[in-house]
Amino acid sequence: MGGIFIKEKEFKRIENIAEYVKDGVKNGKMPLDEVAKFARIKARKGKVNEEVITKMANGLEETKNVVKIDEKTGEAGWIVTNPDGEEYIIEDSTFKKKYEIDPENPEQYKPKGGPVHTAKIEEDIVFEAPWGGDMKIESGGSLVINAPDDIYGIQKAEFENTYASTGKDKEKVRQEVMEILEIERQKDNIIPPIPEISDDKDDDFIIDSNGEIIRNNKKDIIGNIEEKREEVTKLSNQLNKLEKEKSSKEKELNARRILKETDKKVEKNIIEKKNIE
Repeated sequence: MGGIFIKEKEFKRIENIAEYVKDGVKNGKMPLDEVAKFARIKARKGKVNEEVITKMANGLEETKNVVKIDEKTGEAGWIVTNPDGEEYIIEDSTFKKKYEIDPENPEQYKPKGGPVHTAKIEEDIVFEAPWGGDMKIESGGSLVINAPDDIYGIQKAEFENTYASTGKDKEKVRQEVMEILEIERQKDNIIPPIPEISDDKDDDFIIDSNGEIIRNNKKDIIGNIEEKREEVTKLSNQLNKLEKEKSSKEKELNARRILKETDKKVEKNIIEKKNIE
């Protein structure tokens, strides 16, 4: 009798994680936040080429990496262990910038770096991590956005156990993320797409042609759309009228030309007839 077969979870392959995040930011479907790490960690110096597999509490193998020499310091990276037990590698220069020994517990390190920007994802994805190799992040997890070429993920449970929101205004966070990802604002002469309007509320948040999030009353939005449609219809009718007038004018000119040519032929025939007589 065969054993029970459990289908392996499928992850959507993201070829360019920076473009993926950019699209999510621009269409407003990827919630953004500024967060700061509060959890204490354990860490030790790694050995060059030492491999570390980052495995979650639920058994998911998130990623794997090997210890390398940091080009900035000439020293090997650190192997960090989070409170939930998952291990990962941090470059020596990055570790020294973000962590320091906890005076209250010298066996642990506490965060000292500033806050970071994150984007929450709503699907299971796999992409190339900044250190090379695949990284799998499940739906509900977050992507840490340091630069277009420095984006990595954190699973939902591990994120909630190690990070907390700073409470910064979400619009300010969005603007900062747009700068980090080098997202250019749309020019004024580009017409933005008509926003989707939900049926269960009277107000909607939409993104205008400048990339700004604005609040619009649903009735006003519908009214504006109908007004624009009437303008388009009016212009279309005027264009059709001009086309008909142009066609009529061309027909009239053509008729006059034919009549003139006919008159010339008749006159010529009369002259020829007189000459014969």
